[in-house]
Amino acid sequence: GLAFNAARNILYVADEYNNRVLAFDVADIVNGEDAAYVIGQVNFTSNIAGTSEDNLREPRGLAYDADRNILFVSDSNNHRVVAFNVGEKIKSAFGVLGQSDFTSNATGISAANFSFPTSLSYQNNSLFVGDQNNNRVLAFDVTDITNGEDAVKVFGQANFDTSQLPAGFGSASSLQTPVAVLASGN
Repeated sequence: GLAFNAARNILYVADEYNNRVLAFDVADIVNGEDAAYVIGQVNFTSNIAGTSEDNLREPRGLAYDADRNILFVSDSNNHRVVAFNVGEKIKSAFGVLGQSDFTSNATGISAANFSFPTSLSYQNNSLFVGDQNNNRVLAFDVTDITNGEDAVKVFGQANFDTSQLPAGFGSASSLQTPVAVLASGN
């Protein structure tokens, strides 16, 4: 996943198997340049998977809220989405969706749980999460982020408590393993 902070010219890159997100200053792009800072690891040479506000386990999707300097990271193998305030290069998450706290990583099927979230899209205080193994996309109102909060809408399933695979080729209301989400418009 990629996300861009246009005000600071920072490109965020999910580095899945190194269990981190790298932030590159792209004001002057140089081939092979070093990242400016790292999220999810204590330094650039560590790649330990973890479950805390400071660690990640296979991050995939990224979404950026430019108004509040919040980077959302789908921490796929921790079955959660974590929120970082990146205005000051802070490396610890301040909010978590999909889990009730930063040290849990159980899968689930409800309005408050994920099973391998992969992709993210942010638009107007709404965060859309591709919940791959639950065959759905969840929408969250992230005006105020509360750890473990419920989603407000579900796409691809009839309700929050099902993860049915579509029969045959699916239908207009079903999803099978959504891996990319993009919200667009006002």
